[in-house]
Amino acid sequence: MRGRGCKGMDKPFVVYEVPANPDIAVDQLTSVITSRKLVQYLVVNHRRDMTDNGVVDPPWAYTVIFGNPGAGAKFMATSPRVVSDLPVRIGIHGDAHRSVLVYHRMEHLLGLHDERLLVAGKAVDQLVEDLCQTVGGQVLEDELQ
Repeated sequence: MRGRGCKGMDKPFVVYEVPANPDIAVDQLTSVITSRKLVQYLVVNHRRDMTDNGVVDPPWAYTVIFGNPGAGAKFMATSPRVVSDLPVRIGIHGDAHRSVLVYHRMEHLLGLHDERLLVAGKAVDQLVEDLCQTVGGQVLEDELQ
């Protein structure tokens, strides 16, 4: 059964605000990820990469990529195309005083591939909410404007 959109899910993004600069927010988030026995695959430092490639005054931004390989294997067994939306990613941008964490809900992403994955997506979303709240994240908005 193919996902044709997710009924009732008109807000695919959730945005959190953390009262710390992006460097600190990334350190806190990766520490929590590790403590939860999740696999941290990569932290992309967009600001550094942009600076290294000649961009003047780039945004202070990161992408933290992590997951649970066992869960990912189950998702892919249901729909191999899910591989295009795995693992979990949280974008982080901000300034010296705060960070904004942007997350594309897995319920939405997985549901696009197969409606049978909606419940699993909700479980991942709950995990991400817990991670973000653990680092002091407060929901800013439920959808990017």
